[in-house]
Amino acid sequence: DHPPASECEWNIALKLIQQLAPPGIAARDLAECLTLQLRAMPSDTSCRDLAIDIANSALEKVGRCDYAGLMRTFNCTEEDARQACLLIRKLDPRPGTQFMSIDPSCYIVPDVIVRKIGKQWMALPNNDAVPRAQLHSTYARLFKESRYQERGLMARALQEARWLIRSLEQRNSTILRVAQAIVARQQTFFDYGDVALRPLMLSEIAEELNMHESTVSRATSNKYLASPRGIFEFKHFFSRELATRSGGTCSAGSVRALIQEMIDAEDPKNPLSDVMLARKLAGQGVMVARRTVSKYRAQIKYPSAELRRAP
Repeated sequence: DHPPASECEWNIALKLIQQLAPPGIAARDLAECLTLQLRAMPSDTSCRDLAIDIANSALEKVGRCDYAGLMRTFNCTEEDARQACLLIRKLDPRPGTQFMSIDPSCYIVPDVIVRKIGKQWMALPNNDAVPRAQLHSTYARLFKESRYQERGLMARALQEARWLIRSLEQRNSTILRVAQAIVARQQTFFDYGDVALRPLMLSEIAEELNMHESTVSRATSNKYLASPRGIFEFKHFFSRELATRSGGTCSAGSVRALIQEMIDAEDPKNPLSDVMLARKLAGQGVMVARRTVSKYRAQIKYPSAELRRAP
């Protein structure tokens, strides 16, 4: 048996492991993880040493974008503080996640195919995704040929099989009817994309199809349709109504698309703040609060203007 390792030996072993790829693994906390990644960068990387000092002792100031505090603490210029923070934000706080196994067979099979027939977009069943079940002819024949006293168990099994088949048929019919109702109301989306999404609630589809709202909710959960614009979950087409200056309405989904277009077209050195985005939307007749803009921006996974600013 080996004698127990000393603390010094443990530290040496840890340092050796931390030299393995990717940089940042085997760190004892977030600060050490980020510091390891920074030290792995070329020594002439701009503001690397300042970023190491900040990662070691002032990460909370990075989160608050407290450049004035960093300037006082580390006696640096605002430009260097910003550059060091930008360097830190580009690091991976969880470098080990790249080793997580991903099942290559996990892919989406759409339940419905959307095609343009004439001038109308139509929802059609994807027969490859429809579960199929039928009574096996052998068991049906055995039931007919069996004696009356032997039929009890087989009769119950046949009844359960027929019930299952009817349930599957009803499920498929419900999914298709809901999809057809969605596509009928969102025709402009398939022509122009998210900016043309109309406001739509589950209750509207439920009322139109004479179904309970919970039934529609289940029929849209984890169900997908394929169209020339891509594959979308049914729930993508449901969006609450927002008022416009002209007295009309637009959907939250279309507002998110407008925000994305504005950010994509902005000057990287002078990115649009949430207040500025709200003003630009108001200029197009869409009245939304800054908080709403912040929420929608986060939903489309865009960082704040400060984090989008180019160095």
